[in-house]
Amino acid sequence: MDEPADPQEAASPQPQVPRPRRVDPIRAPAGRYRSSMLRRFGLLYWVSSLGVLMGRVRFEEHSAENIRRAAARGPLVYALHTRSRLDWLALNAVLNRSKLPLASFTTGIVSTIFRPVFGALWEWWGAFKARVGDGAPHDPVASGWLSRVVAQGMTTCVFLVRPGLVSGALGREEANDVVGALLEAQKSGSRSVQVVPIVAIWRRAPPRRRDEVTRVLLGNEDEPSAIQKLWMILSGRGLGVVQAGAAVDLGELIARYPTASPRRQARAARMLLRRYLYREAHVVRGPRTRPHRWMRRIVLESPEVRNLVSEEARALGRPEAEIKQKVEQLFDG
Repeated sequence: MDEPADPQEAASPQPQVPRPRRVDPIRAPAGRYRSSMLRRFGLLYWVSSLGVLMGRVRFEEHSAENIRRAAARGPLVYALHTRSRLDWLALNAVLNRSKLPLASFTTGIVSTIFRPVFGALWEWWGAFKARVGDGAPHDPVASGWLSRVVAQGMTTCVFLVRPGLVSGALGREEANDVVGALLEAQKSGSRSVQVVPIVAIWRRAPPRRRDEVTRVLLGNEDEPSAIQKLWMILSGRGLGVVQAGAAVDLGELIARYPTASPRRQARAARMLLRRYLYREAHVVRGPRTRPHRWMRRIVLESPEVRNLVSEEARALGRPEAEIKQKVEQLFDG
């Protein structure tokens, strides 16, 4: 009599369902993010007159030399304050003009639409196939991808702040994780990461203080909106300037705070970069001017001026209101 078949042998083989292939976020190529700077621009860039406008942006030799020195020391990172596609295009244009390294990745920017037509179509098709086969690309910062490629020497561009409706108020969020990612790259790499502060100035004049409504429409004094930037160039009131400051060496910064926590090191790096960006901006356009009414109130209501009015009124035996009126006339005169 035949022996009973082994239950495992009798069981019908289960079909193998192929698992969807998922690209390791750390090994994902930079092309998946479609945010590299361009050596050649496409039809949209020129038809929209952006090429003409960006051709008027000035870039001094000392800025180019700051970038060359930084590139010779270690991985190069361009750091701008607030995310702006116009500022990014201006930086791309002047880097092309001076034959300087371009960023292979930029946080928060997609550059496909500015490529030549066939290059853009090919990149879109590649992105579509990658998304179908591998899914959406991982967040480059949270996944650790940005830290890895910077440590390996890839030139990148980052923005420290995401734009909002009103500067310092609603909708504004600080990109703290980007700075932390750069510090992680410094700790895992063999060379000092060089963060070059970049400012794009669209009007070489001291900014005037604005009310809240004007800030919503045109941006604040230090960060005008894209509409105002274009208007300043088209109207001839502004001449774009891109300026690169001396690089912040992250290796030296970490050595300065060796026992500090990563969070404190990141805070120190952000403060240093903001100070550098503020300094570079005000070197170009000078200190902010205040309205006459604002200055009048600050001066006339200061303790020094009020004491002077009181002393003068007592000395002359006249009412303080009369002396104050004369002081106001002298100030307005």
